[in-house]
Amino acid sequence: MLSYQAIEGQSLWDVCLNTYGSLDYIIKLIQDNGVDNVNVYPVSGQIFIWDETLTIDQAVNQISQNAKIIYATKVLLNGSVLSIVLGSSSSNTGSTYWQPPTWQPPNPGNMIKYQKTSEIQYTAAGGETSVILSELIESSIIQITREIQPLKAADFGFNTTNGQISITGNPLGAGETLYIIYGQIITS
Repeated sequence: MLSYQAIEGQSLWDVCLNTYGSLDYIIKLIQDNGVDNVNVYPVSGQIFIWDETLTIDQAVNQISQNAKIIYATKVLLNGSVLSIVLGSSSSNTGSTYWQPPTWQPPNPGNMIKYQKTSEIQYTAAGGETSVILSELIESSIIQITREIQPLKAADFGFNTTNGQISITGNPLGAGETLYIIYGQIITS
C-alpha cells in the first residue's frame, strides 16, 4: 500500500484518478480510508492509502506522476469547476503556474521562430483592477478566463512591455482566480 497526499481543490474522485487511474476503485478508496461518503472533500495535506497493484493503467499513472499532473475538480464558491490542475510552481509575483516543457523544433541551420504557449494562474487577494506578472512580458494573450467566464477583449487591457493586465468593470474578489493562456515567440 502506498500513500497519497491530497491538495486543496480535490474531490475523492480526483484522488481516485490520481492513484488508481480510474474511478473503478472509488469504493475501495473510501473504505480503506474510513471516509463517510463520496461527497466528502479532502482537506489539503490529507493522506490516503491505496493499493498500487490495482492501478488500472500503470503507464498512464506513471506519465501523470512524472508530469506532476494533479486532478482537482472540486466545485468552487461561484460554481465553477476546474478540469485539471497541472503541477504548480511558485514565482515571486504571488502567482502559481505550470511551465510545460519547451518544444525545440529541428534547426536546419537557419533561424527558426515558433510560438511557445504557456499557462499561468493568478489568485487575487481582493479588489485588484490590474495585475502585473513578469512571465507575461513580451508575450501575447491568447485567452484569460476569470474563474469560469472567458474574458472578451473589451473586458481587459494588456501591456506587453511590463506584463500588466487591467481588468475593466468589477475588480477581482478575494480568492478569485484568473487563468491566463499566453504565447511567446521563440527564436532558435
